[in-house]
Amino acid sequence: MSQLFPLCLRRSVLKHYRLHYITKRNILSEAYKCEEAWQRRLDSPLLKQLKMEQYFVETDKKFQTKRLVSGVDVDLFANNLQDETELDEIEHLLYRFRKTKRAVELMDSTTYAVVRVLLQFRQYESLFRILNDRESYGIFPDFYTYNILMDTFIKERMYKEAAQSAILMALQEEFNNKLSVVLGLYSCQKFLNECTVESLAPEKAADTESKEEDDDEDVQLIRVPFLRNPWFDDHFQITNPKHLIGKTLYILGREMDNSLGRSYQIVGLSMYEKWDKAANLLTTFSESSDSKILKESIEKVQSLLNEIPDDEEKIKENRLNQFNALFQKLQSEKKIEEGSLFDSLEAKLKEMLPLQDKDIEEQKKLFSEWENQRKLALDKQNRELEKERRLKAIEEKKEYLFWKEKLLFFFENENKNLEEFRKVEEYKQQLESSKTVEDAYIVPEIIKKAPERPSIYKKLAKVKKL
Repeated sequence: MSQLFPLCLRRSVLKHYRLHYITKRNILSEAYKCEEAWQRRLDSPLLKQLKMEQYFVETDKKFQTKRLVSGVDVDLFANNLQDETELDEIEHLLYRFRKTKRAVELMDSTTYAVVRVLLQFRQYESLFRILNDRESYGIFPDFYTYNILMDTFIKERMYKEAAQSAILMALQEEFNNKLSVVLGLYSCQKFLNECTVESLAPEKAADTESKEEDDDEDVQLIRVPFLRNPWFDDHFQITNPKHLIGKTLYILGREMDNSLGRSYQIVGLSMYEKWDKAANLLTTFSESSDSKILKESIEKVQSLLNEIPDDEEKIKENRLNQFNALFQKLQSEKKIEEGSLFDSLEAKLKEMLPLQDKDIEEQKKLFSEWENQRKLALDKQNRELEKERRLKAIEEKKEYLFWKEKLLFFFENENKNLEEFRKVEEYKQQLESSKTVEDAYIVPEIIKKAPERPSIYKKLAKVKKL
């Protein structure tokens, strides 16, 4: 007996190690992050000469002037982040830049750099605050970034965060990369295997208000107008964790034309509680010649049907009868395959892993393109600033010459000047005489007043000083 226990323990440890090894093996390699190529951006002269503290202050001041911050201004700061203390500053710049007219100029390299630096310093709370608030920060990652996010969280066994990344990718409808689709499904499945769906719900903020009741005299109720928005887009406004996971499984499953993808479509719609759509999809599969699904997906759908509340007993019974009939039809047509969803997904992920070599090469090309785009955008901005400075100098010179001419030829144009002066005096007298007091209120005529010009001598002194 004493020898049996260590043997059983050893087998348990080896089994756990084997499962952990399989998980590690079936996700992306460290080379996918292209760390060496990514760090080479810091060798650029544009970033080397940047003094971050001074640059942040100067950029932040631009928001308070007529000159708006450009996309390349934010991009330079984001790509040169090397200190954890600068993370709040980039968040501040992104927030303020999003509120400007030039928010559309946000560069793809900025998004990539922000996500990479937040991952580097493990600032996951700030990362998801920025990713979830797309309206305030405007961060929409590409599929390379999403792959890195999901890979990082799966390796660290943070399945909730991995699923959140997959949900964001699905809602963004970024499906140009087949590896991203499989990795998104894998992230959601690992979350469902290891965590509860309720854990995906956002945490409620702690109630910091005092529990002491105020006197009635201190409470003042004010009625304020509030317009409720009755529209629900059934996409970005979804907050139900079960529906979010379900929609993600359905959207990603559509991108795979095989039994695994079709199975996740059915399971996703069931979690999403789109029963009519799921029934129509099963009918389509039964009518198609080569549309098979996995048996485990049927078991999951039946389990979800049993979760319908008891107060909807009639609806529940109708749904069970409807889906059982569809499942029997699929069974009779031999369109139900044996197999596990997770095992099939792991096999599919292993099959897709060679695609990461292509992604690695594409990322390295992107880094070079981003560096060229940054240089061209900065050169264009400098040319525009120089042009603006020259035009301003020309306008000031023209103004100076105008008043200089007035001063030099004052006596030659004395009659003309006196005539202008006489017309002004007549106009002033006309205005004063038209001021009469009447009982009835008359809307005053709005006269656009010309801006006050400085005196001749002030103009000359200013130009001379320049």
